[in-house]
Amino acid sequence: PSVSILVPMRDEERRAQACLQSLLAQDYPHFNVLVLDDGSQDGTPQILAELAKRDGRLKTFQGRPLPEGWLGKHWACQQLAETAEGQLLLFTDADTVHEPWALRQAVSVLEEQGAHLLSGLVRQEARTWGERLIVPAAHWCVFSFFPFALVRRPELRFLALANGQFMLFRREAYFALGGHASVRANPVDDLALARRAKEHGLRLWLADLTGNVSCRMYTSYKEAVAGFS
Repeated sequence: PSVSILVPMRDEERRAQACLQSLLAQDYPHFNVLVLDDGSQDGTPQILAELAKRDGRLKTFQGRPLPEGWLGKHWACQQLAETAEGQLLLFTDADTVHEPWALRQAVSVLEEQGAHLLSGLVRQEARTWGERLIVPAAHWCVFSFFPFALVRRPELRFLALANGQFMLFRREAYFALGGHASVRANPVDDLALARRAKEHGLRLWLADLTGNVSCRMYTSYKEAVAGFS
């Protein structure tokens, strides 16, 4: 199936190049990359324009004004989904880097398992001591208290988990559960979308993506504290 990879960006000049180059290097045969630039004030637009010139699979556009009652990233993702034409929609973040086989393996598992949404935990990079003190602790909490093996059981609708850094939807499933419009004001949109997927009887598959995708969410102790807060 064709895949549209959807990336919302705002002021990502430090990360945009590595993220998009890794996405354009996927060995999957039929995909494109859509980037919404949400009013960047740094060098992000210039980086996007240069990359789009070199590779026709990359399309960029400017976001529309934020409607009342929406959070910014959710509105960006909704616009991306409505613009996309792929049979599958992959939402990912600008601070991720993807191995060349990541998309191919994710689609293979989605198809093999008959899932409507595939997500999972990616490898988190923590380079400074501040990051190392905080980022691993958050994942320790998740692994210690959340029964991962039960997430895949469709009858347990109260057990739902997804990671917004990598969410691969079947197009019809995404719009059937209401898309990001259904969680427009929820700051934890990935968990909310996972719960809605199960409530709508959709099959959720949680995968180990640590060998396929990496992410450096924060670059300092201050950023990490503010982000997790």
